[in-house]
Amino acid sequence: MVCLRAFEKFSGGKTCPMCRKEQYETRLIHEGRKLWRHKCAIKIQSRWRGYVIRSWYVKLRKTVPPNDPLLRKKFFEEKLSLVTDRFVMVTSSEVDSFLHQIDQSIEESRRVMRLVDDQSFKVLSDMDWEKVYAKANERLHSDCPICFTAFHSSDIVGQLESSKKSETTVEFSRPIILLSCSHVFHKQCLEAFELLSLASLHVCPVCRSPYYKKELHCDVL
Repeated sequence: MVCLRAFEKFSGGKTCPMCRKEQYETRLIHEGRKLWRHKCAIKIQSRWRGYVIRSWYVKLRKTVPPNDPLLRKKFFEEKLSLVTDRFVMVTSSEVDSFLHQIDQSIEESRRVMRLVDDQSFKVLSDMDWEKVYAKANERLHSDCPICFTAFHSSDIVGQLESSKKSETTVEFSRPIILLSCSHVFHKQCLEAFELLSLASLHVCPVCRSPYYKKELHCDVL
């Protein structure tokens, strides 16, 4: 309709653009526009449904392995390759450092486990305990490093010497524990420390070294 009106305006007369007939009537109709809109809607729906189906099929291929053995093998190879690529992408610039940290962690775990095994089955001989007694005498400690309470009114040296040399039982106000690292503690203090410790391997509260212990309130060794 717009084209016809423009033609009539610029031609200077009312004639048909096709047959040049001067006498004609015009009528505005909407069927063509409705038909065109219907065709456009069909095309849009077709494109959208195709996109949805293709997306669903691609997702299905990525998640569900096929039944054919060759295709199934290829499917899992692609999955493994994808996981490897993502792992490398995350640690692309730190691969060597990351692997080195893993090696160090494994070596440290092995060292700790060897230390646990050694401490679990090793027993000190009388001669070894003699050396521990001598080293503890050199420290000249008179109070427990955990509770900071004196072991006894007498000197710690006299207690160690009495426990080492006397043939009679030595009575202390509180039981005393001597560790293989030559540190001395109240028995109750050390047991409380071991109970509250979160580590699987008990270490000395002072020097942080693994130990085995002996009580100093019994007869001579």
